[in-house]
Amino acid sequence: QPAAGPQAKLLSDRNSRTVLEQTQKMFRVGGTLENTLHQHGLVEEVRISAPLLAVHVLESCTHAPESESALIVVEQFKASFCQRDGLEALVVLVDQLVQNLVAAKEGGEHPLQVLECLMVSLQVLENITFSNEQGIRMLLSLEFDSSTSMGSLRRVPCVQACLVWLRYLSTSIKEECKLSVLALKSILALLVNLTNGSEEGCRQVARFDGLETIGSTLMRLLESSAPSEEVSDTTNMALCLLINLVEKDEENRKTIARLTLHGEPLVRRLCRLVGPTGPPPTEYESEDEVTEEMLQKNEKDGMRAMAQTYAALLLSFLVLGSAEVRQDVDIHLEGGLSSLPSLLHRLHQFHSSTHSMTAENMTTITDLIRTLQGQELS
Repeated sequence: QPAAGPQAKLLSDRNSRTVLEQTQKMFRVGGTLENTLHQHGLVEEVRISAPLLAVHVLESCTHAPESESALIVVEQFKASFCQRDGLEALVVLVDQLVQNLVAAKEGGEHPLQVLECLMVSLQVLENITFSNEQGIRMLLSLEFDSSTSMGSLRRVPCVQACLVWLRYLSTSIKEECKLSVLALKSILALLVNLTNGSEEGCRQVARFDGLETIGSTLMRLLESSAPSEEVSDTTNMALCLLINLVEKDEENRKTIARLTLHGEPLVRRLCRLVGPTGPPPTEYESEDEVTEEMLQKNEKDGMRAMAQTYAALLLSFLVLGSAEVRQDVDIHLEGGLSSLPSLLHRLHQFHSSTHSMTAENMTTITDLIRTLQGQELS
């Protein structure tokens, strides 16, 4: 069985085309490889379907590599895949997989291979749309025949289908099932890519009731009593998505600020998430003795600190232009409204040291800090 998330291999242009053609053929097979392999006596028992093999190959070919030379080939592969209608085929496959999972759940079954295929397919969509304007434009304009939203076949926009998939995954998530958590993280990451700096992407998400869906997903993730690393990463992804949606859209800010989900206003839940801010993760000197327990604690502290700073950034956008939200945050946030700038400064320092944010986004955070520092409650 192919390993999940293998590193992308450096492929020649000819090999890249060959792999693409073969994976497209595998999508069209629709069955499994079991009969063929049994006929040739290659294995005694096979449980890997052709689509699962295909999406593992595609994940390998679209996974962000470490070297610049490999990155060029990966970007060429992404462009070729989009030009050959690969995106629509992949979206249709995801939609069918979600339908299969819904049907299986109703029958009391838990088909892990279908869930794995869904998770990897979503990772491929996430990979292809990462910093890829062509892929983003195609998905934002894509419509296809789906039966997941209304139970009968109808043509729907891709973003609407993504939100249907998100609702299913967020309501059926089981923390003990790593595949389901990773699938949820990938659909959130896909939506992050589609809304990052895209007014059209943000507009479509809001149009199809995505703000409440994403807010509800975040609340479910926060209800975890002992979140795993995967749950924590997924929580941060949901926060990033909400930040994208409110950064430049005043109406989205108003809508999200008014949301009450799972019996609690979202703004107050974000205040609780920020909570008392502890020290940043410990930086150990090379000569220090570092135990596995210390590393695990540091990792948990780091994930908690990241969630706190993303929640603070989201709150900072929500208070802009709203005296009511500012007052609510000042009452329910430990340290009051004045504690937000220091949290944003920590976020700015982190992304500056890791070079993980665009210059434009760094400027946005700097401007936001200045605005909050000069803002008086009215």
